[in-house]
Amino acid sequence: MKKKTSNSVNNNSKSLVASFVNIFNKLENCALKEEVLDSVKEDVKFLSERLGLNTIQCVMVAVLLDDEDGCLFSDFAKHLGINNIQMQLYKSDMNDLVERDLVYCNTQTIRGVNKSIYMLDDDFKSVIGNNDTYDTLSVSEWSLVDLMSHTSHIIDAKRDRNVTYDAMRNKIMGFIKNTQHLTLSAEIMKLNLEFPELLTVLIACKCIVLDSEYNIGPGDYNRAYETLFVERKVFKGIKDGKNNLSRKELMENDNSDGFARTHVFKLTDKALTILLPEYANMEDANSMLSRSGLVEPETVKEKYLFYNTQEQHQIDTLCNLLDEARFKEVQKRLSETGMRTGFACLLYGGPGTGKTETVYQLARRTGRAIMPVNISEIRDKFVGETEKRIKHVFDKYRAYVQESREKNILCPILFFNEADAIISRRSENVEHSVDKMENAMQNIILQEMENLDGILIATTNLTSNLDSAFERRFIYKIELSKPSEEVKSLIWQSMMPELCEYDADELAKSYDFSGGQIENVVRKQTINWVLYGKNATLEDLRTICNEENISNNNTRSRIGFYA
Repeated sequence: MKKKTSNSVNNNSKSLVASFVNIFNKLENCALKEEVLDSVKEDVKFLSERLGLNTIQCVMVAVLLDDEDGCLFSDFAKHLGINNIQMQLYKSDMNDLVERDLVYCNTQTIRGVNKSIYMLDDDFKSVIGNNDTYDTLSVSEWSLVDLMSHTSHIIDAKRDRNVTYDAMRNKIMGFIKNTQHLTLSAEIMKLNLEFPELLTVLIACKCIVLDSEYNIGPGDYNRAYETLFVERKVFKGIKDGKNNLSRKELMENDNSDGFARTHVFKLTDKALTILLPEYANMEDANSMLSRSGLVEPETVKEKYLFYNTQEQHQIDTLCNLLDEARFKEVQKRLSETGMRTGFACLLYGGPGTGKTETVYQLARRTGRAIMPVNISEIRDKFVGETEKRIKHVFDKYRAYVQESREKNILCPILFFNEADAIISRRSENVEHSVDKMENAMQNIILQEMENLDGILIATTNLTSNLDSAFERRFIYKIELSKPSEEVKSLIWQSMMPELCEYDADELAKSYDFSGGQIENVVRKQTINWVLYGKNATLEDLRTICNEENISNNNTRSRIGFYA
């Protein structure tokens, strides 16, 4: 495996790029004359120490750096000013670069003839650009993560059309044959699978080891196979029970959530036990996830929020409920009466009313971490992939809840911010695949909320289109409206302590602002103070407020064309 390691040499005035440039320029049309080779001896020595390259390999890499579209083997001969027959003496040098994964060889048909096109590996180019060292770890020393990382890298190269299917197959089979010390490689060799089937198993294993994801969908395997026909044949064989993956009980369709997702597959329990025994227990494997995806409560900056009277009462009630002792008591009572123990809350209201900040402040006050969900990253163009991702979100959250129970720590809050798109009314009379995908995703969320054993909070600006099934599953629904005049005055004074009570009252009466809008005005005034060094008068603040309040500013110019 290739390793990039920072090195004190990086601080040296000598750089990898400069040495390659010097070699490229000086050896052009040199015909490999001894005196010319002597002129780049220092650069070759430097590159040999840092990258393990000999003189000819330095030239090859330099030429490839100059042409990102790739080179024929004859292009190296042209650069050096030698004939193609003489260049054949250095074929082994190129084979060494390919074996070390520094260079990829891709076959292309040019004028009816198959030609080998050589291209630099992207990681290797990064090493050169960053002036790093480059070490090679023997395949026999690879760990399971090394094997999966390297396999993933070559599959990605195939998808990006940087290597051919045959080159990918040869590389991967070489990896497997040379890592028999690993359980995965040893067991895969015993299975005697066709390569497309073996590739499918490896993609599934890669998802588990590198991504902690137990299902594979179109986004994982798309364009990894030789042809679309082969791809479809493999997965149709799993569904129909007509290939080795099905007959040997290695892979199956994923229907774990009760929905038929025909493009999503996973390793069977039997395959997990044989190939990845350390990951055979899904919950144990998921519990190994780091808390890097969580926002810890101590990292949330304290911020005092102002609410209208009724809202304040509801937020205080919610905060008391999330106190660990009370939360456990409530869960215990619900369980004893046969009710669901999960807790879901919806905060709704217009923009700038403090919905998002309320969730973060609740987490800070109750000592709970937040697991935020980026809804835009869940959606995927491939059928089945969106459903897979949303299911993974809940699988991951379940692992955190289980971990919190085992370690006696507070379970985190699963937070869907700006959830309008996923809790809106489901489509009826579905005809398009996009509508089917949206409905399938919403059905999964509804089912997961039904089985929730933790805390879920969602925020939305829109409630007019809220699906009734989602509405029923939120036990608390709290509307955060624009603040009253009294509360607005308090917000003005809290954000601008230098503002007198009279001016704060005047601004509160004159402008129907949300807390977010008031904060915008104060931030702009702070910027003005930095730029011009003077405090704002009431009139200055009115000017900024008028600029903020564009919806009621009838004097501004219209944007676009109009008659």
